[in-house]
Amino acid sequence: MLEKDEDAITWFDKALAINPKQIKSLSEKGQCLKMLDKYEDAIVWLDKALAIDPKHVKSFSEKGACLRMLGKYEYAITCFDKALAIDPKHVFSLCEKGQCLRMLGNHKDAITWLEKALAIDPKNVRSLSEKGECLRLMKQYDKSEKVLHQALQHNPNYTFSLNSLGICLQLMNEKTQRCKISRKKIKKFID
Repeated sequence: MLEKDEDAITWFDKALAINPKQIKSLSEKGQCLKMLDKYEDAIVWLDKALAIDPKHVKSFSEKGACLRMLGKYEYAITCFDKALAIDPKHVFSLCEKGQCLRMLGNHKDAITWLEKALAIDPKNVRSLSEKGECLRLMKQYDKSEKVLHQALQHNPNYTFSLNSLGICLQLMNEKTQRCKISRKKIKKFID
């Protein structure tokens, strides 16, 4: 996959040599750089696209994703908000905003945005997985398990869902074991 992104950049560079203001080439080059984990470089090219078309939703959302990967969640949310001001039904931006809010510890707000994405695309595995993770972090293990199973129905190989479900089940088991121990202690105390 990396080779394909590097090859694509070569072709975008050729297109940009002919027309340096071609928004699609600027934005797609930024996206390829993001896929190569070159987030700062990607942002440079996405900003070039936005300088030409300040309403280019994909450039805002890809820039936000780069900022998220750099751990700059508040700045990323600003980009997603700009994308959503232009296209309120942009599922990628809704999900990414939810993920940033989760990373900031705002699980309830994250779920609100993830549910907006799921209202548009109920089978969106990332949104389902993020929602399941938020529920787990809120210690709503039964709900988390249900949502994560739903995500895995759509993509049984999605590692984030698999890991989150494993942790959720582990925590549910620990909670059950603690309850059993507490019951034994209470019974012993009463007897």
